[in-house]
Amino acid sequence: MIYAQYYHWVENGVHHFSNYQAPPKQKDKNTSGKTPSAVAPKGSIILKESVIGPGKTLSSQEAGKPPVKRKAYLKEKSPEVKKALEQKKAAELEKVAEQEAIPVKLFPLKEAEKASVKRKVPVKEKVSVKEKDIALTDLRVMGPKKELALTDKQAAFWHKKAAEQGDAAAQYTLGVLYSKGKGVPQDDKQAAYWYKKAADQGNVSAQFNLGIMHSKGIGVPQDDQQASFWYKKALEKGKASAQANLGYMYLVGKGVPQDDVQAAYWYRKAADQGDAAAQFNLGIMYSKGKGVGKDDEQAAFWYKKAAGQGDPEAQFILGRMYSNGTGVTQNYQLAYVWESLAAAQGHELAIKDLNILVKKLSLQELAEAETLEAEIQQRIDHPQ
Repeated sequence: MIYAQYYHWVENGVHHFSNYQAPPKQKDKNTSGKTPSAVAPKGSIILKESVIGPGKTLSSQEAGKPPVKRKAYLKEKSPEVKKALEQKKAAELEKVAEQEAIPVKLFPLKEAEKASVKRKVPVKEKVSVKEKDIALTDLRVMGPKKELALTDKQAAFWHKKAAEQGDAAAQYTLGVLYSKGKGVPQDDKQAAYWYKKAADQGNVSAQFNLGIMHSKGIGVPQDDQQASFWYKKALEKGKASAQANLGYMYLVGKGVPQDDVQAAYWYRKAADQGDAAAQFNLGIMYSKGKGVGKDDEQAAFWYKKAAGQGDPEAQFILGRMYSNGTGVTQNYQLAYVWESLAAAQGHELAIKDLNILVKKLSLQELAEAETLEAEIQQRIDHPQ
């Protein structure tokens, strides 16, 4: 409601407003000869409308006189004006909706992204196999316009959706998630179940992991024959780690008949693909003449391949070969280089050997050896 803070009186039918403390007395007769509208006291305001001006409050300072309040009535809007306002409001709401973040619908991958393989050395003679686990890196799915990183739970949700529809890559990845307990409760049986689903469709990584699970009895009964079966399935498509593990199984007779020749054969297959564990084990076989003719030069060749990938045991043995001149020309500088690399990884025998080798080198030779060592370490850390 709109009010005015003025005194109000009516004289001869005309409304008068004044800020005086007291309104003038009304005369019984109009003796001025003027019209009543012209007789208002000085300072008063004459309104021809009954609507009180905005921002004012009608009150009285006279004792016992209540304030006069007048309600302002606005003219009703025409239908055309109402329609125009509604259209404007609708346009503003639409503009606000466009500016708000709209959720992007996610779709499951049809092919899982590559999984990084963090391997421990799976195969070394007279040591039980340390088979490899396949680990995921960054799971992602594609949205309509851009790639969005997923949480583990989201990744598990979408991969399960795709896996249930028969996508082999999603089945394999879901097996990894169950194996690691990422986004789902850790469950080896469920991991084996989804690996089997993917393996039956020819997924090489699933076949390899299923071989590991059968070999160790994880999520499935321990069964060397099933382990070798799935390793063979994986190696049919040339998976180096499966070839190396099958070589080990032939070497020790796990799930297959013991056969040094077959062991050397599969080690060579994996070694040619750059598997460091297979290269190291092939070096052992050439050094001892198991499954192949004894050949120190070939042994040094394969040890050097593995050492160049950072295998500390291969680095130590290669250093000893250079120190003794076995299979290579004797060279104390190179012996120091390779044994120093092994010692940096905590190889205790290499640490002891360095105390002997350092006495056989001049200061200049030692400086050159340390420079070469740094270059080799750089290549190991940053392979091309």
